[in-house]
Amino acid sequence: MSLDDSSDEESTDLKHLRLLIVGLVSLPLPSGTARPEHDSTHNSVILYTPVLPGDTFGCNVVNVSDKDLGITIAILGADGKPLCPDPSSYDNPSSEVSVQPGAIATIDVSLTAGRADDGYCKVEVFGTDKRKDVRVDLNGSRTRTFGTPPIPVFIFKVVEGH
Repeated sequence: MSLDDSSDEESTDLKHLRLLIVGLVSLPLPSGTARPEHDSTHNSVILYTPVLPGDTFGCNVVNVSDKDLGITIAILGADGKPLCPDPSSYDNPSSEVSVQPGAIATIDVSLTAGRADDGYCKVEVFGTDKRKDVRVDLNGSRTRTFGTPPIPVFIFKVVEGH
């Protein structure tokens, strides 16, 4: 075998190695979770609001796009679990609803009297991958009483989600 023959073998082996590496890189990797049917094109986005303290929360989502969007809303506590004073009377998180352009989807949660918590809004939007297609806000209020006789005072705040 001559010196030229060994370089041909090396270049053939190198070509096979390159093909193997390219083949491995281009293989699709399995995903850890199954995607919902409506998300098969990765056409979704999740938005969050900052945290607010309160005893009453309302999360509002406005569709500002030019197409119908599927939307689910959850009002979560600091532990990441849905805030639900009575799970049988609240739909938190909400089921997916279709929201037309210019329409609003909303959910509200009122905690039991005397109980306050931190809460934030998580909104999943299906049918777009653009955050700018929706506007999200969280309204939080807290009732306090002062004086004798007790005078209720409402503290109200609003934050936007992105």
